[in-house]
Amino acid sequence: GYGAVWHGQKSYNGVAVLVRGKEPLERRRGLPGDPDDTHSRYIEVEVDGIVIGCLYLPNGNPAPGPKFD
Repeated sequence: GYGAVWHGQKSYNGVAVLVRGKEPLERRRGLPGDPDDTHSRYIEVEVDGIVIGCLYLPNGNPAPGPKFD
């Protein structure tokens, strides 16, 4: 099986880390340095001494454009 850690919002943002045959150790949830992060876009885990970060960076705006730049 797989071990899993996830951080998400129902029907919206979210990130996950799946590890085959092991349970990942959650180290951090939410963006580092942003205590007001409510968008569930970052999670950090450790597996066998290796740190893995999962980051969701959405940008659905056309390029070039004021929101893209």
